[in-house]
Amino acid sequence: MTAPTHRRTHSYTPAQIAFIAANVKGRTFAELTEMFNREFGTSLRRNQVASTAGNKNLCNGLSGGQFKKGQVSWNKGRKGIHLSPETEFKKGQMPHNNLPVGTETVRVDGYTWVKIAEPNNWKEKHRLLWEAAHGNVPPGHIVTFADGDTQNLSLDNLILITRAQNSVLNHLGLRFNDAELTKTGILIADVKLAAAKRVKGERKVTL
Repeated sequence: MTAPTHRRTHSYTPAQIAFIAANVKGRTFAELTEMFNREFGTSLRRNQVASTAGNKNLCNGLSGGQFKKGQVSWNKGRKGIHLSPETEFKKGQMPHNNLPVGTETVRVDGYTWVKIAEPNNWKEKHRLLWEAAHGNVPPGHIVTFADGDTQNLSLDNLILITRAQNSVLNHLGLRFNDAELTKTGILIADVKLAAAKRVKGERKVTL
């Protein structure tokens, strides 16, 4: 009797999670799985990709994972893999400069942006990567670069801080090219904020 074989659990890289996050919207998980396998040379099953997307709170926006009535398949009439828009334009309506979902570009602000949905929905890549690993960025927070290099998209270089901390870092010049120095700057910012809060509380008491 042949012993049953067990498929190994796939260990996703940050790039693979970011790919799922950038392409899940408006596609069935069967399509997303095919795109994923061709992009990374893997042989994952639909339920593996769907489960990972669910664990990361990444929803495709389709009822039951199926196409809505009248929705055009992402690869209809196309050869190979194309990161096509969620909603197809009618013939002759596609702008000549339209960029497909999944396109990355470095803007003048130095950040890499990824097109995540049509018609023109973009998101910072470093935020996509952080959210894919940790969940949504909480209100009042931002993701910053420890070493100040906006092209260093390693998860180890991405730090979640409050907007208040960010304000102090900018005001006091506590951002550095050295990640450890920036982390020290964040600690200094925390001390400054705590002191300001304490002084504010003391003023209220004396009034």
